[in-house]
Amino acid sequence: MSSIRFDGGKVSLLLITVFIIMVIIIKNSHTLQRFLVSQEIRFSTAQYEIASTAHFDVKYLPIDEAYVPMVAAVAEDARQSVSEMFGKQPPERTTLIIYPDSASLARSFGWNKNARAMGVYWGGSIRILSPAEWLKEPSQEVFVRQGPVYHEYAHLMVDEVTRGNYSRWLTEGVAQYVEKRLTGFEFASPAARDGEFTLYSLRQMDKDFDALEESVAYWQSLKIVEYIAGRYGEGAVWQILRDLGDGYQLDGAVEKTLGLSYERFEEELFVFLEKEWTRRCKI
Repeated sequence: MSSIRFDGGKVSLLLITVFIIMVIIIKNSHTLQRFLVSQEIRFSTAQYEIASTAHFDVKYLPIDEAYVPMVAAVAEDARQSVSEMFGKQPPERTTLIIYPDSASLARSFGWNKNARAMGVYWGGSIRILSPAEWLKEPSQEVFVRQGPVYHEYAHLMVDEVTRGNYSRWLTEGVAQYVEKRLTGFEFASPAARDGEFTLYSLRQMDKDFDALEESVAYWQSLKIVEYIAGRYGEGAVWQILRDLGDGYQLDGAVEKTLGLSYERFEEELFVFLEKEWTRRCKI
């Protein structure tokens, strides 16, 4: 009867090698993700034209060529103004893709073709819907205020600072906060049209953000960031992001920066949110 013999030394060496490889992959997962996304974009938009600026590679189809100078100029401004708010050097180059319609933008993520979005940030790249689909006439001022570029570049900077270690609600809150500060744009408050009192716990926001009532979840995300900036200073927002980048979990980053327990933070936060909701209902 034959038997299989294992060389204990070789097996141990193999296990150590596999472990080291796994550690390297986990430690560099953020960089790996960006590389994989860049390769996906390279192949899926191979037929697109490219216009390069100082810091962007704008990919587009000929139908959108007229909008490229406006999009590129706004992207360069967003890069400078958003990164200045964060106090961090932004990536040297970013790929920005202009999709001609909602269906092609949705298809790039494997979404339902009826999904609607004006812009999406993912893996170091920014994808936007062509201004031709929603802008009545070429206007850089309107594109700045109502377009997605500042919002999506803020997402990029959150990802950059935290190295991918962030909650969905946090990046949405910061992106809205930055966009509001720089362009004046803000989504309509759900409290203004709905007197019912509906707020989500931080646990719900962490675990089920995309399953929550969208308008309330987005409003609450913005208000949480505004609360932190208003009570503890805007620098506290950026410090929390830096702590996340250093490997802290969100509760630990909040406790370290704000100097109180996460539970106490949530209690005080909800007093603020309740007042904000009531105030907006009266407007």
